[in-house]
Amino acid sequence: MSRKNDSEQTVSKILDTAAELFMEKGYEQTTMQNIVDGLGMSKGAIFHHFRSKEDVMDGVIRRVADGIVEHANAIADDPALSVNEKMRDAILSMNVSEGIGGTVIDELHKPSNAQMHQTIMIQTIQTVVPILTKIVEQGINEGIYKTPYPRETLEFLFAANQVIFDSGIFHWNREELASRARCFARIMEISLGAAEGSVAFLFDNMNLLEKEN
Repeated sequence: MSRKNDSEQTVSKILDTAAELFMEKGYEQTTMQNIVDGLGMSKGAIFHHFRSKEDVMDGVIRRVADGIVEHANAIADDPALSVNEKMRDAILSMNVSEGIGGTVIDELHKPSNAQMHQTIMIQTIQTVVPILTKIVEQGINEGIYKTPYPRETLEFLFAANQVIFDSGIFHWNREELASRARCFARIMEISLGAAEGSVAFLFDNMNLLEKEN
């Protein structure tokens, strides 16, 4: 086995163990010593790859995000799906919190992790937007969307999405969240030149809206 493969396997084991501990014990309650004990490695072996617990958490999040991006890319490139199906499935697949657990997401909302939180928000936009741009460009070719700035429009939309729907920044009640989800879907339709109601799945699948009489 090459040194590179050996190093990659070591990093993978560290992240696997850390992710399990973060979800089981919570991020604050998990120590680097817990991770060392869980792995049965020396501290030096771990610190060779990660300088701190914060670095380990960043690695856990980035690995999950990479997996989500790979999945979303497969959706965008699937010829069997329509544009609306691709948009729906790609957006709904981009849920980092499902892969790393709510306790880690909560930790990102603390003031001490503001810089890391901002970095992850930026990284999300930079990785998600190119995938969705491919879908929008297909939609433009098929006459479903009409916008001269597909990538730029998506950057604005998802920058707003990252802030408005971040539970660590705004604390909306159910009714407030539903109202903003409706508004975001309509803004997205207008910005992309899509038919009214074509992006309704964004909030329907979030179970935010009660059936209207």
